[in-house]
Amino acid sequence: MRSRYIILLILVIAAVLGYSTTAKINPDEYIVKAGDVFFIQTVFDTLTVRSAVLPTGSLSLLPFSDSVFVAGRTLTEAHRLIDNKLSGIVNREHVMIQLGRISPIRYHILGAVIHPGEYSTETLITLHNAIEKAGGLSARGSREIRILRNNNILTLNLNDYFVNKDITSNPLIMHDDVIMLNFADRFVTVFTNFTEKDSLNYIETIELPDSGASISDILLKLTMRNPRSNHDVFTVERDSNFLRVDRNFQLELFDRLYIHTEEIFVYVSGHVENPGQFLYNGKMPALFYIAQAGGISQNGSLKRIFLQRNDGSREVYDGQSIQPGDILFVPESGRSKFITLISPIATVITTLTTVALLIINI
Repeated sequence: MRSRYIILLILVIAAVLGYSTTAKINPDEYIVKAGDVFFIQTVFDTLTVRSAVLPTGSLSLLPFSDSVFVAGRTLTEAHRLIDNKLSGIVNREHVMIQLGRISPIRYHILGAVIHPGEYSTETLITLHNAIEKAGGLSARGSREIRILRNNNILTLNLNDYFVNKDITSNPLIMHDDVIMLNFADRFVTVFTNFTEKDSLNYIETIELPDSGASISDILLKLTMRNPRSNHDVFTVERDSNFLRVDRNFQLELFDRLYIHTEEIFVYVSGHVENPGQFLYNGKMPALFYIAQAGGISQNGSLKRIFLQRNDGSREVYDGQSIQPGDILFVPESGRSKFITLISPIATVITTLTTVALLIINI
């Protein structure tokens, strides 16, 4: 075979500034484009020709030969065309053909990302890199992704990459690719407090399969790769109810999953409209949580709110930082207490007055 007699070295300089050396071009997939630079070098006389693919798609081979059309061909096909062009002109055994540099890759990303549009990169990037560059998936963005490439549609699922480490589901982006992302109809929303110390944060919306999924399944699909050995406390919000659950809990459509390390609720009791537990939200003041409880009731008072700490201590609230597990107690107002106090007396007076009037009228 002719390939046995030529030193065909496909050197992809993937260590372009800012990119991992693990990203390598597949010569059977990479499509040569205008601006890509080839090096053609003879081994013994060290003659090197550096030639860029012209906007017309041609690659000049001077002084060895004239030009050859390579744009739109795979890298393997381009090498074969160059080899054929050099056949009979130079000693093929003494020639190296190298792809030395790629020109900027332009691509479009459409649909369920934060910033859809046209992008350009001077380094090799994967599908996941391209999505992150566009701001990441928007809320409810699906990981079922289609790529329009050379009039063909590639259908991929990034979950196969995250869960199964299948790198074929996270391919390199090629020039003029059109990446299309749809919105998910079935999803759960994930929050966590391991991104910042003091508050819960939305991190991701995960598409829910028709068959459902456990929390363990969802954890595998998270883009955020944080150590979770100490994050085994899970709460699910479903129909406005909070459920403390384990990893095997089966999630349903529209559930909200909270991953946390400790207590995540603040409790509001006393004279409010809807006493109960409310998600801790950073260093918000007492009024924030009282508002979450529907505000004070008709008989409540904000003049002297009590704060019971998670350790059991009790103090008058005066703007202190509220922590998860704390209990806010809204007392009865002085006016309400006064009315409650005099109500029996008023009843006795009314009764005595009635009796007196009856005696007078007899």
